[in-house]
Amino acid sequence: MNSQSQCNLACSDSILRSKFGGVYASDELPRTLTGYSCFIVNLDSRAKPGSHWVALAFRNNTCFYFCSFASVPKKGKILNFIKQNSQKLMWNKCR
Repeated sequence: MNSQSQCNLACSDSILRSKFGGVYASDELPRTLTGYSCFIVNLDSRAKPGSHWVALAFRNNTCFYFCSFASVPKKGKILNFIKQNSQKLMWNKCR
């Protein structure tokens, strides 16, 4: 599934649409949330073909990170984005 398909799917949901900040490669995330609280992110940079999609949702200074492999970000631009925009990280622990 490509980024346009991801965006179309997210925007088709009436609740998510108002909170959805977009689909990004890991190296293209915005610096701040700017009013949006939910994002879909590919773990690869823009220069690569894309490897795996994750979802981020921010609420009350907490980032909720969803990965279908039940992994947590350990380093890199996604983790930096989370740290800049929240004080706590929660993630799914089941596949």
